[in-house]
Amino acid sequence: MRGITIVILSIIASLFSTTPLLAQRHTSFGYYDVDKFYDTKPSTFYDDRAYTPEGRYCWDEERYRRKVENIASVIDTMHLAAIVLYGVENEEVVRDIVFASKLEYGYLHRTLSTDDGLDFALLYAGDRLFIEEVESGFDYLSIKCEFDHKPTLILLVRNSDAANTVLRENLRQKSNRRIIIAGRTSRVNSYDFCLRDACHKAEHRGRGNSVYKEKWQMSDRILTDSSQLADAEVFIRDYLIDISGAPRATFSYRRYVGGYSSKLPIYIFLD
Repeated sequence: MRGITIVILSIIASLFSTTPLLAQRHTSFGYYDVDKFYDTKPSTFYDDRAYTPEGRYCWDEERYRRKVENIASVIDTMHLAAIVLYGVENEEVVRDIVFASKLEYGYLHRTLSTDDGLDFALLYAGDRLFIEEVESGFDYLSIKCEFDHKPTLILLVRNSDAANTVLRENLRQKSNRRIIIAGRTSRVNSYDFCLRDACHKAEHRGRGNSVYKEKWQMSDRILTDSSQLADAEVFIRDYLIDISGAPRATFSYRRYVGGYSSKLPIYIFLD
């Protein structure tokens, strides 16, 4: 059964590897959990000793630089107007990724002060997205912006109840902003705010951005307001998949394999 699963997943990867992304006339947005992307220096605020040269994962400069190049190459291939990275430790990591990218991205990073030290960052084309207001909390980041000439609220969450508070305030202000929510969204009251799960159709077709017990699952999601009818997809290429048919991660348990992330990026194109 495991062999059949691997073959099926490999076929899916090969099919997607030849599928071009849509033209850049659309508003393009992506989300990528880069899976515990720490620098190599120990922090004084949280325990990241495992991700140091002397730590459990022998996380040295060579391994760090390889991951920088890996993530930058995925971002370059997707070539989106804006893409969120989750799981970056600090601004230095974000800056290294941006510098390694061939695209001229600006970036926004905020420290979330979480127990694991992992944050959100937004990479964006400076001629298409203009940031107006930023609010961050323990596990969310709210960005009000002008995105392709449309007022937009981008809300990034890692299972945060605070997202509902931000949405209620947006509704109270009658801002009429296009809404894009990305991350782990199970606590977002979609019905109350007329939101739709843009990943639903892809998930219904058996797609996902991570593998658990040899099955694809949608670990991350993109929600949009009901006026946005576009559907999100999973970005998959053969080099992002390992021999078992799962996303090619940086580590397999404690063994370094030099991959990208245990999650695949998701993306959406809006009018």
